[in-house]
Parts: sequence; structure tokens; C-alpha cells
Amino acid sequence: WCWSAYDPTSRGVWILENILVLIFVPCLYIIGRYFRLSHISYTLIALYLCLHLMGAHYTYVETPFGYWLGDILGLERNMYDRFVHFSFGFLLAYPMREAFIRIARARG
Repeated sequence: WCWSAYDPTSRGVWILENILVLIFVPCLYIIGRYFRLSHISYTLIALYLCLHLMGAHYTYVETPFGYWLGDILGLERNMYDRFVHFSFGFLLAYPMREAFIRIARARG
């Protein structure tokens, strides 16, 4: 997070992108004292937050990884925002499923 805050491409975009992170992480910590998720869930959440912070640092439009991904796929558009949106569903599905099963006391 400190790396992301150091000299971002756009300070305004960085602040806007991190408002939810600054709310989400402390809530996750407080809730985690009473409702522990698995280590895999916390790892997936941390990985998603790292991708999000990288997008906040460079802005999603100017992230170098997005240009590289676009070159590999033969596209002119920076694909980082789509990659992170896909990662949101892919990386956070497991923690959400785990929380749902425990809260709803569902089986399987």
C-alpha cells in the first residue's frame, strides 16, 4: 500500500480508488476476530487487493501490465481494467462462498 501511495500517476484517482480499501481492510480485520476465514480466502483477498492497488497507482488505463496483456492478445486497448474485473469474480468467489456456507449453514 505504501508503494501504491508513493508518487501515483494521479493523486485524485488514487484517493478515490483507495476509499473502499481503507474501509474494507479495517472491517475485514475487525470481523476476522470473530469470523475467521481460511488462509486460502485471506490469500485470495490479498492478491485481489494487490491488483487493485497497482491499478490505483498507475490508473487502470495506464498500467504497464495492461499494455503487455493487450500486446499478447493482439489488442490496442489496455486490458488491465478487464483483467481486474475478472479477478474480482475469480479471486473473491471462494471467500464469498466460504462466508455464505458458514453464515447460512449450507451444506456442500
